[in-house]
Amino acid sequence: GRKHESLIQQLDQPPNPSCIIEVAFILDSSESAKNFLFDKEKQFVIEFAERALQSEQTEKQDLNWKMAVLQYSSSVRMDHTFRDWQGFDLFKNRVQSMDFLGHGTYTSYAIGNATQLFQTEAELNSVKIAILVTDGVNHPRNPNLRDVAANAKEYGIFLFSVGPPRITAELSAVASTPSSQFVHSITETNLTNNILHEVLKVANQECPKPKSCTCEKGERGESGAPGRKGDRGKDGSSGAKGVQGQRGLKGELGISGEKGTAGFKGHKGVKGECGIPGTKGESGPVGPPGPSGRRGALGPPGLTGEQGFDGIQGTKGDRGLPGLHGPVGDPGIGYPGPKGEKGSQGSTGPSGSAGIGEPGLPGPRGGHGVKGDKG
Repeated sequence: GRKHESLIQQLDQPPNPSCIIEVAFILDSSESAKNFLFDKEKQFVIEFAERALQSEQTEKQDLNWKMAVLQYSSSVRMDHTFRDWQGFDLFKNRVQSMDFLGHGTYTSYAIGNATQLFQTEAELNSVKIAILVTDGVNHPRNPNLRDVAANAKEYGIFLFSVGPPRITAELSAVASTPSSQFVHSITETNLTNNILHEVLKVANQECPKPKSCTCEKGERGESGAPGRKGDRGKDGSSGAKGVQGQRGLKGELGISGEKGTAGFKGHKGVKGECGIPGTKGESGPVGPPGPSGRRGALGPPGLTGEQGFDGIQGTKGDRGLPGLHGPVGDPGIGYPGPKGEKGSQGSTGPSGSAGIGEPGLPGPRGGHGVKGDKG
């Protein structure tokens, strides 16, 4: 009877439980991070996800990974959530297509949104990991970072900080303890393997442990009947990428998802570029005349204007006063006038001087004179 009871206890022993590890990557996409660091952050996420999915079992438990990624600047954008998780290929495509934001750095908003993501989408008994990758330069108006990080830790989230070579005290305070396990540099050699190793150490501590058998070991029993068909094995590693298939038909529209909870209030964004000029509006009503302004200073004389049109001839004015005699004019040019009337005889002029000359020729003979009176 005792031997039978021991066999029943062994058959009733539950199988080793699986362990769910949910990792949220928080990437700095601010102006100070620049495109170079942002591309390095995306490459780190892809390498970590690929190696984590290829990692072996820990403590004889199956590891089920779910991953999400969000980026932040003056606002936070969720590029892939835990509910979006459908495997490595889709996750990799989402990460590669992330666009750089390039505004101010508000890390507190990013950690707050990541905490809210775990609260709304994570499994109840999962191991919750958040990996913050940043250049460590925050905007002066960024809210208190330590308070937001403390709230995340209270919810059971293990925070890793990956920053510049010189880690600031504030960035170290964000991470879980000890710092040697949870604080790393972006320039660290074998960064991906180092952080994956530390994440698996957390999983070994936090994953559900199989119950140990406390019964006495009995004698070996007789061979039993064939057991039932075993559970389906875990998925194998991803095969080589196949040839691209033909484009499929457009699927039906999916059902509307549930409305998400309100996120943290974002900081006021930077001023956008000027828009295109609008169309001219209609003229408003004519306003009342304004008060007369003060008389301005006398301006310089204006240019002489063009001669205006001839005006209407005015009435003849009064005769003016006689003017002064003008200077004698030049002789005129004209036709001879008509012959004038004979003038009165002038006075006898003085005798002229005797002429000088030779005697003249004899004159012609005179005619007979008139007969004189008789004496």
